[in-house]
Amino acid sequence: MASVPPTQQRILDLLSDGKPHRRLEIRSLLWDELSHPHTIRKHISLLRKYVRPQGREIVCELFQHGICYRLVVLLGTCSCSVT
Repeated sequence: MASVPPTQQRILDLLSDGKPHRRLEIRSLLWDELSHPHTIRKHISLLRKYVRPQGREIVCELFQHGICYRLVVLLGTCSCSVT
């Protein structure tokens, strides 16, 4: 499986605990903290393409008065090796 670029790997490492993380938290991992809000969505979109074949998903949800992202394991999928 293709490796994940460093910025996306930092986001994936943050989300790997399965807890919801606010956009501001994710934004702090980007090189340019003043980057456009769509930058986070683009990174999440690219990461979804990486994690789906592994039986995982990045979900976006309204949580504590803000939008958060978290990584979840999809139920009913085969167990795939994670590299």
